[in-house]
Amino acid sequence: MSTGLAFDLNNSGSFKQIPLSLQWMIPARLNKSSFVFKADFSFPVGGRGKDSAFTLASGLPPAIAVDKTTRNTSWSFLIGYRFVFNTSLEKNRFFIDFLPIGLSFQSFKISYKNFNKSDYEVINPDVDMKRRGLVGCLGVGYILNDLVFQVHAQSPILVVEKKDYAVSYRSAAPLQLTVGYLFKISKHKK
Repeated sequence: MSTGLAFDLNNSGSFKQIPLSLQWMIPARLNKSSFVFKADFSFPVGGRGKDSAFTLASGLPPAIAVDKTTRNTSWSFLIGYRFVFNTSLEKNRFFIDFLPIGLSFQSFKISYKNFNKSDYEVINPDVDMKRRGLVGCLGVGYILNDLVFQVHAQSPILVVEKKDYAVSYRSAAPLQLTVGYLFKISKHKK
């Protein structure tokens, strides 16, 4: 299990998240390469930006800047293979994760603040959107005793349904920087 910080590579890093990642290896051998299942859930950290609102009312400025907040929540399930490389130290290992296929769900929540909505209107505002589809992921990591340091880069959703309404953001492609702990589950013989 690990957590850290994620930056969106597909939207100029404007969306940030706090990922919670669970990984399960089959067979569960830390010193050998094996299949890996990865489940990620990411809590949003609101991305802030500016947009413009306009009015035709006399006596008011024709255009003003408004605050825009975008919150991106996502979860992903991926499967693949972990290549483990032993180091000269017994409990330390370097690994490469190749997770070629997975399913991702992304939700974008948009809000506009700090303007009089009765007098001003945002032209073509961004809207809330949900997207789902196939993704892939590559990652590297280092195991130091039972601590795990990882960097994973996930692709954006590969096939996105076309909507009639255009928004200013694209499907997220998170770059995760995480630190975690290995929990070993073993069968005890009686």
